[in-house]
Amino acid sequence: MKPKQSLIEKSISWIVDARGESYGDERERLRYYETHSAMLTVQTYVMPVIAAIVIAIAGKNSIAPVLVLTSIPTFLAIMGLTYLRQEGVPLVRNTFRKPLRTLIYFLAYATLPIAIFSTYSPSFSFLLGVISGLTSAAVVLFFRARKESQA
Repeated sequence: MKPKQSLIEKSISWIVDARGESYGDERERLRYYETHSAMLTVQTYVMPVIAAIVIAIAGKNSIAPVLVLTSIPTFLAIMGLTYLRQEGVPLVRNTFRKPLRTLIYFLAYATLPIAIFSTYSPSFSFLLGVISGLTSAAVVLFFRARKESQA
């Protein structure tokens, strides 16, 4: 008897179709997954920056639609991370294997709140406060996760 799969497991099995012939042989499947991973990585870095530019140009009326659009991939990433954790994949070690990539990822996503806050309060001191707060939080989280990965 097959154990009951969670919604995430069912979704990933349906999308990946590992036992089917959707992607050809193992080499083709590997290349497909490599390409897909590279595209998603670039999208992850570029999307919040583009969203911040849209907010900066279009103003306050664009904030809600932009946040809805950027929350969808974030939600899907959380589902993927949940699946990886369920499968026993060590996330901290993999995340901080390349610290520069992690920093670039954080900076890309920091542009979105900066654009939102600067739209509501364009004063330089407020923007400086937001940037310094985000930077402090990033540094603390980075060193905490790095410490956990070395333990």
